[in-house]
Amino acid sequence: MTMIAVAELAICIKHMEVIQSTIDMKCKVSKIYETLGKHFSNDLISQVPTNCFWLPSVGFCDVTRLLLSSSEDFSPYIHSLNLYYDINPSTGLYSFFHSMGVGKSLSLTQCQLVMEELSLESKDRALSSEEQRIALRIIKELSQCKRDGVEMMMLGIDNRIHLARECVFHDLSWDKRDYSAGVVTHRQSTYHFIHREVSHDTASSLGVKPLSDVKLSTRAALPFEYKSGGQSEPLTTRLKSILRDYESDVDVFKELIQNSDDAKASEVKFLVDYATHGSESLISEKMKYWQGPAIYCYNNYIFSDSDFINITKLAAHSKISDTTTIGTFGIGFNTVYHFTDLPSFVSRNLLHIFDPHVKYLEGLVPCDKPGMSVDFVEACDDLKEFNDQFSVYNGVFGCDIFSKREYGHTLFRLPLRTSNISSDISQKFYDTQESIQTLQTEFIEIAKNLIIFLQNIESIELYERSELHTDIQLVHRVTKEPSSIRFLSDNETQFNRLMSGDTREPVTQVGCIQLTIQDVVADQSVSEEMLISYSSGIERCCKLVKEIREQHEISAKPLCSVAIPTHFVDVSSEDFSEIKCYLFCFLPIPCFSGYPMHINGTFQLQQSRRALHSTADASVRTRWNQALISEALPIALVNALVYLTKLFSKQYPHTFPQDKLARYYSFWPDSNQNELLWADYSTSVCMRIIESRSPVFHCTLHPERWVSIDKVVFFESPRKHLLDPELIEFIFSFAS
Repeated sequence: MTMIAVAELAICIKHMEVIQSTIDMKCKVSKIYETLGKHFSNDLISQVPTNCFWLPSVGFCDVTRLLLSSSEDFSPYIHSLNLYYDINPSTGLYSFFHSMGVGKSLSLTQCQLVMEELSLESKDRALSSEEQRIALRIIKELSQCKRDGVEMMMLGIDNRIHLARECVFHDLSWDKRDYSAGVVTHRQSTYHFIHREVSHDTASSLGVKPLSDVKLSTRAALPFEYKSGGQSEPLTTRLKSILRDYESDVDVFKELIQNSDDAKASEVKFLVDYATHGSESLISEKMKYWQGPAIYCYNNYIFSDSDFINITKLAAHSKISDTTTIGTFGIGFNTVYHFTDLPSFVSRNLLHIFDPHVKYLEGLVPCDKPGMSVDFVEACDDLKEFNDQFSVYNGVFGCDIFSKREYGHTLFRLPLRTSNISSDISQKFYDTQESIQTLQTEFIEIAKNLIIFLQNIESIELYERSELHTDIQLVHRVTKEPSSIRFLSDNETQFNRLMSGDTREPVTQVGCIQLTIQDVVADQSVSEEMLISYSSGIERCCKLVKEIREQHEISAKPLCSVAIPTHFVDVSSEDFSEIKCYLFCFLPIPCFSGYPMHINGTFQLQQSRRALHSTADASVRTRWNQALISEALPIALVNALVYLTKLFSKQYPHTFPQDKLARYYSFWPDSNQNELLWADYSTSVCMRIIESRSPVFHCTLHPERWVSIDKVVFFESPRKHLLDPELIEFIFSFAS
């Protein structure tokens, strides 16, 4: 049957013009593809013609011209099959296309093919706006590909395609010369300026030189001798300054977890390693100081090319381009220097070691590039000569530097600083086992709260390895089920519609998660269900989005959420009074929420990251926080209250215990809260209750019922009610 189908396909290709004039070609080839997909084998690949894919108005083409599906339009260079066929993974069509090598995303070969064809188009004319759009999208794809010496092309400001090595980007702010012609000539070489929509980072990653390299590359350009000089700040001084804003050791764990969540990892693991490793075969004598106890951090994400670039910068502004992240590899990553002066990490085929002092890699790396990057797959045999140096990664969460295989995850190693090390960055030392155990204890205390609002992380685990080099042992685990409520990524389309003004409906999501906290040492496991309610802001928040982006280079989405433990009605009065809940910016900040629930938001924080930004001068950051609290948070809270009443109706179908009502009403706002950011919060919640007609009031005459404001009558003075009496009077003054 399959050979007949192959033969039919060959006939269709050979006699396409005759056949498609007499029959429905799409119907014909679809049946052939379906048959081949259902009975596909590797032997068939050599039998099927390479140009076997038929598209209306295009004809037959090969796999280099196709994608399975794409939200981007790359035609007429690359075509997306989902526009012409029903690409369902369960069908024979999908099986055939996938087996024949049609990919889900653009390959390096396809990107190069498109750029070459655009280059030919631009020899005689400037590219059209549509061609420029495609070129810019391909350039972005190329910047994220593994290229290994492939010659790159670039879109110039003249809207033509040039070799990347023949292009420059303007990085000299003092150079005010007229470059309107789009070119600069230096020493008989002509360079083209890149298109305005290509970022400097993207251009640099593709091999484009900065103008400063071209103009200032050699002293021979000047007819006199001189020495380099000018204002500068040592990297160690800058790092020391950054650490002042992160006072707690726990911040290191938080920032590494945040970066992992932004990278869309689902697992994070930490290892506290008390062992001291060998120091005989090291790449430099001074590296022996960092062979002792260390903290390892693993996540199941693999670095992209842009990640490798961003992590080498003190503050990578990746929030601007990706609004589904919290802050990938920005300033926060540098909290690792609380623990160490020599952080390193392994991902893909690369091992990176950072040495801001250029003390431990002295003579091996230049002072202006204080670190080392090694392709451990390619250099595997040579690295074995320095076994003690590189074996510290082996056996930790599946990493093996000497296996000649890429590492499909990411593993950081932070060797702990001891008092025999002179550091210009930090004077925090971890000389004793007790000081290291304190780190471990502090992390365990906050681990449960770290996972609540994260968008992708589903488990956080802590391991330890004794100083005797025993196997690593699991100590503590926190998991979240079902898989994370990914509010940011799941609602991307709705947020875009809200921001563009297409709708004024808030983006909301309510659900429950199950947290499981496992103390392996004590052989104890506790589960806790939490209600999570998210909501975006609406008009007030959306108006501030552009302003805060322009002033602070942050593209945050206006959202708030609350987390309420659903068992709160069942705990004792004493335990309920002991509940401590915090404010979050996806991760907890050391500031109580003031209510028996956690409150999360895309808040602007003080520089110390220990409180919400709040100033009397009505700065945009303060107004942003006010807008979130008065617009997004009330919607999230009221939706949570409605969800709770539904849970109560199931749990108490006949009557809700009166002694539990006070706890329920404790989630409602306090009308006496007059702090700058919270001044409008209580009235905003009341207005939301009135406008939404939400059934959040408990009915005394019918104790099993919860009713909305239009069905409420108070038989007693509001001053005798469990609710804040001023809230009741406010609600009824508007509702009546």
